[in-house]
Amino acid sequence: MSSTTERSQKIAGAEQPELCIVSHSFILYWWPVWAIGFVMALWTYLDGHVIVLVPDEAIIFDHEVILPERGMIYATGERVARSRIPGVVFVVTLLTITVLSHSYLRGPWSLLIGAFVIALLFLISWLDLWEPLWRWLKLFRVHINLGGYVILSSVLFVVWFINVVVLDGRRCLIVSKRQVRLRDEWGNDEHTFDTALTTVDQQPSDWFRWLIGWGAGDLIIRTSGPNSQEIELKNVIGVGRCVSAIQQRLKTRDTG
Repeated sequence: MSSTTERSQKIAGAEQPELCIVSHSFILYWWPVWAIGFVMALWTYLDGHVIVLVPDEAIIFDHEVILPERGMIYATGERVARSRIPGVVFVVTLLTITVLSHSYLRGPWSLLIGAFVIALLFLISWLDLWEPLWRWLKLFRVHINLGGYVILSSVLFVVWFINVVVLDGRRCLIVSKRQVRLRDEWGNDEHTFDTALTTVDQQPSDWFRWLIGWGAGDLIIRTSGPNSQEIELKNVIGVGRCVSAIQQRLKTRDTG
C-alpha cells in the first residue's frame, strides 16, 4: 500500500515535458504547388501522347497536316497531355500560392476580400458576362511536358522538405514550467525568460495560411521586466493548440 502511494506521488510530481514551438518559413505554404505538379505529371503520363513539331508554314486541320515543300515532321518523344487543363491548373496554383503566401488577409480584411469576390460573381451573373468570359478563358492554353512537371515538382519538394523538416526546426521557442527559451541554433544563441513575466498572444487569423498551413498562424511572445521584449513567431503550425498548451503551461508554474 505504501509503495503504491509513493509511486502516485512521483507521477503527480513528475516534471511535464517541454513544449517546442517551431517558426516556419513561407515555403511551408508551397506544398500544393509540388503536389499538384506530381498529379499533373501522372495525368500527362497516362494521357499517352507525345509532342510532334512541324514547320511554321504547315497547314493544320483537325486530323491532317499539310507540310510545305521540303518540310519535315520532328517527333520529340516528349509526353504532353492533349487537354489544356493540367497546364492551366498548375499555373493558376503556382500564381495563387505565390501571391497569397506573401500577403496578409487577417481578420476584417479576409471578410472584406470574401465579400468582394461574392459581389463580383453576382455582378458577372447580373450583366450576363459568363459566356464571353468563358470564350476568353478558352484562349488561355498552357501545355507543359512530363519532364517539366517532374523537374519543377521535384525541386520544389526537395526545397520544401529541407526547409520545413530540417532547417526551420533550428529556431524554436521552448516552454517549460519555469522558463521560456528562444533558441537559435544557427547563431548558437539562446535567450531565457521567466514564465511569470511572459504572456502569449495570437495574431488575427489569416484564412489562407490557416487552411493551407494546417492551422498555421503567428504568435507574439511578450516579456516584461527590465529587458522587456516582443518576439514574433511566424507560421506556427496548429497555432490555436500551441497557444492553449503554452497558456496552460504558464498557469501551472506554481502548482505541484
